[in-house]
Amino acid sequence: MIKNGSGIPDPVLTQAMWGIRQEEKTRELEKRHGVYRGEYYQVLVERTSEDARTYKTVKEYRKMKVIGVYPNIVTLKDKSGIVESFRWNDFYKKRK
Repeated sequence: MIKNGSGIPDPVLTQAMWGIRQEEKTRELEKRHGVYRGEYYQVLVERTSEDARTYKTVKEYRKMKVIGVYPNIVTLKDKSGIVESFRWNDFYKKRK
């Protein structure tokens, strides 16, 4: 834990430094993958049909916003509030 000028451990400063480091890591990942939080992408999403008799898999492109960039996954959210995560390889294959 980081100590203040008096030599007493300062949890607020420690948390602030941790948050800054996490933000730096996230920005580094965004730059490496070329995908930034707040951007929109057309992503191919598979879902089962609404008809209970057929159970067909329907593929459709949905406009989704990037809300999180992590070392192994990217998290996206569509306009109806549905949040989905994709591995990087799957994301690259499914985006338009």
